[in-house]
Amino acid sequence: MRNVEVTICTKPNPKNTESLEPLLSSGVSVSGYPCFHAKCVLVDGKEGILTTANFGKLGLETGFQPLPTSTNF
Repeated sequence: MRNVEVTICTKPNPKNTESLEPLLSSGVSVSGYPCFHAKCVLVDGKEGILTTANFGKLGLETGFQPLPTSTNF
């Protein structure tokens, strides 16, 4: 297992909370921004994905709209 730092930025939302709880307990950092619609996952400050999908079952299985990933953070 690699030791990586993962940060998730998302709008605080009760629907996201249940999905994010297991990540929080495993050491993932989650930041909430009230006016933030897009969701971003940044790994080790190097790679990430920006999306409009919520981090829940419905958001990730239906209506998933990923934006280009980047390694230039």
